[in-house]
Amino acid sequence: MCQTCGSVAINPVVSRAVEDAAGHPSIELLCLGDYSGVLRSIILTAKHDRYRDSGDFLFTAGKHLGQAAGERLARLVTLPLLAPVWVVPAPSSHARRRRRAEVVPTIANGVVEGIRSALVARIDTVPAVGLHRGVGGQSGRSAGSRSRARLGAMDLLIAPPDRSLAVVVDDVVTTGTTLRAVLDALDGHGVLAVSLAAA
Repeated sequence: MCQTCGSVAINPVVSRAVEDAAGHPSIELLCLGDYSGVLRSIILTAKHDRYRDSGDFLFTAGKHLGQAAGERLARLVTLPLLAPVWVVPAPSSHARRRRRAEVVPTIANGVVEGIRSALVARIDTVPAVGLHRGVGGQSGRSAGSRSRARLGAMDLLIAPPDRSLAVVVDDVVTTGTTLRAVLDALDGHGVLAVSLAAA
């Protein structure tokens, strides 16, 4: 990756509000910008070109976003924070996991490092939420189809401890349905979201 494209990993962090049609409260989403141009090309390459190693970019971008997330969390909580902070990756499709083509866990690991630089707390990546068996990916689907596909499609695999906080991580947020499904599964523990890009 050229230096110009690599520098996208440390773009100024943008704050968005993810709304939900079902009436749930909005949640802040931190991202590197719109899902377009160079950022979109990098994400698509990371997801679909197995011959290119995008790991360094994904980790660096996650760490940069995690630093911003840690600053937000430091303002949300009373320090010292005794309960743990979980960084929860949005689950990839079963097919993508079988191909070992997941990108979100690498971003999430970077987010953990970034939060640690800004917040004194127990912070870990925890794959707490999973997709029901047979649920496919979202790529190429319409907004309505995405919403229907993610409705009730998530299982809570590991219950967060009492008073713990969760930061949900995804690669791209388009309709927000995957993000909201993960937050619903976490049942109130999710306080912030992070993604590389947002549509």
